[in-house]
Amino acid sequence: MRIRDAVSGDIYFNDLEEYCIRHPSFQRLHSIKQLGNAFQVYPSAMHTRFEHSLGVSHQMKKLLQQPSFFPPEYSIDNHKKDLLGLAGLLHDIVHTPFKHTLDRDSGVLPEPELKAEYNYRFEQINLKNKIGETDINILLDILATKDPFDLDEPYLHQMIEDTISADLLDYSRRDGYYSAGWGKQWDERIYDHIAISYYNGKPHLVAKLTDIKGRVTPSAITELVNLLQIRYTLNERVYLYPTKIAADSLLVKSIRSLILNTGINPTKLVKDIREMSDEGIINYLATCDNDETKLYAEHLKKRILPGLACAFKHNELTLHEQAGIASCCRGYENLEKWKMSEAQIEKEAKVEPGSIIIYCHDIEMQKKEPDFLVYYDISQEPQPVENNQEMRDEIMAIGNKHKNLWRCYIFCYDRDPEAIKRIKNVSNRILKNL
Repeated sequence: MRIRDAVSGDIYFNDLEEYCIRHPSFQRLHSIKQLGNAFQVYPSAMHTRFEHSLGVSHQMKKLLQQPSFFPPEYSIDNHKKDLLGLAGLLHDIVHTPFKHTLDRDSGVLPEPELKAEYNYRFEQINLKNKIGETDINILLDILATKDPFDLDEPYLHQMIEDTISADLLDYSRRDGYYSAGWGKQWDERIYDHIAISYYNGKPHLVAKLTDIKGRVTPSAITELVNLLQIRYTLNERVYLYPTKIAADSLLVKSIRSLILNTGINPTKLVKDIREMSDEGIINYLATCDNDETKLYAEHLKKRILPGLACAFKHNELTLHEQAGIASCCRGYENLEKWKMSEAQIEKEAKVEPGSIIIYCHDIEMQKKEPDFLVYYDISQEPQPVENNQEMRDEIMAIGNKHKNLWRCYIFCYDRDPEAIKRIKNVSNRILKNL
């Protein structure tokens, strides 16, 4: 099977992959946008989890085809390579509409147990009858492990999702292309500097700073740092763009209202929206029996977005203040406290009830720590990146910039300058003392 992709060109799939792609459980990814509400800012950011899944499988195969990807002493057969390509294809099959916004970023819904979700989707596509239980278990190890270092072969998971991975190789190009119109961004020679090497007796994915003859090459550092800088720029300009977050805040406010006003269990709601599309979940909220829920969903549908009154940054708050805000203004366990904080700001700032929306990211989310291994000496094992002085300084600088992207946003529909001043003053006092 050949599919022509705007970002990767022609991508080829074997019979088993074609079977999975054609199945309705995989086809549903067509209706889930890769960047969620980012299209509210970048109108062309309409690409989907479907395309991204094809692209990750393609990147997995590109890495596996590199002549120096595996060390000479490591043996891998074509069957295992096929499983890795299949894992790349299916890595996002558990995605639901606005998943990252709802369970990771705002925490308004609980994250389902990952292994159970993959099992559910594998059963839908009847995968066990195609590859057998042993290979199903290998796929689950690759896709659903919480700690790759628990695996006998950590690289199996790292190739899919790690600081440097096939996932990053695809979305760094795809998201940049469809949002900001970027070109390729990173050089194809990046493939020469991602490899497998043994560390503590296990094969790990590493950043390789040497050329094919084992000589350290400065351009390797340039290419690897560039890839991580692209990731940061996407976070700054696309994923965390304030207008996109304003749209996210409406979606989250609508779901919060539904839970608080109807008593629906958040875990049940996760299952209720499991098979919905992006459009389907918003229509579901806009047609429910609760007026408050409907109001915010309708505003999202019509792009009636609240304005940004103020935002609290990582470097403006102590860790204690950040933790206090996060424990009251995010998470499905804190919906009442979240609502009370908004109501208190509305009352003291003298703005209309229901006009304030607090949106707070997980305080751990933007800590992009440099936690990968670097191979730069043929006579030694790879080492953690922090042991490499030249690379560490640049990587740490990018990591610190990521931390400073964290925000607690206060959105409001009242655009009056005097009202904004009152909101800023009141929010500063209330939120810093939670």
